[in-house]
Amino acid sequence: MDLKAEMTNLAARYWREQDLKNTGTYFIKCHNFVKIGYGSDCRQRLIECQVGNPYKLQLTLVLPSNFEYSLHAKLRDLHHQGDWHHIAGRLQDFLEKNSILPPNEWGA
Repeated sequence: MDLKAEMTNLAARYWREQDLKNTGTYFIKCHNFVKIGYGSDCRQRLIECQVGNPYKLQLTLVLPSNFEYSLHAKLRDLHHQGDWHHIAGRLQDFLEKNSILPPNEWGA
């Protein structure tokens, strides 16, 4: 593994460990959908969402402030149901560039 890939993996692991603990606007991915919400314990929220969901959920990103409602308004055209949005277009680009998931774990 080259240095760049190694540093990317270390950074992704660090941010994944840090962001899972923090309060903020979270993005929980399930197939081609993402749940955008706000919570004080993103790791616990992921566990709560996983209960009753037959598909594996992944916390892909945590922003350190409450952007939930403004994002819902801006992404109205991608709205599916409740807090869930289709991963497409500008939302997909944003998540792919900013996700805390390693590149090999990203994808629909």
